[in-house]
Amino acid sequence: MNHSEALLCRSCYQKGKESDCHLTITCQENEMCYTQVDKYDNFGKRYTKNCMNKQTCVALQDLNDKRYCSWLPSSCLYCCDDGNVV
Repeated sequence: MNHSEALLCRSCYQKGKESDCHLTITCQENEMCYTQVDKYDNFGKRYTKNCMNKQTCVALQDLNDKRYCSWLPSSCLYCCDDGNVV
């Protein structure tokens, strides 16, 4: 990604489907996109998308455990900075 290009990300809070995240926002220079997937026993999956500080995002993503992310309940975070709206 060119440094002069702004990173665009989807923004939503606790939506039932990723496709329900319609709002597009522009991240700050030190931010990247993230998707947080929360899984609940009674409510299924919920998606939160937005911008987050790059270092914070990577640190939180590094806490993901693939086995834990498939459990109920669970909460896992995924970062993206490839310049695509996610």
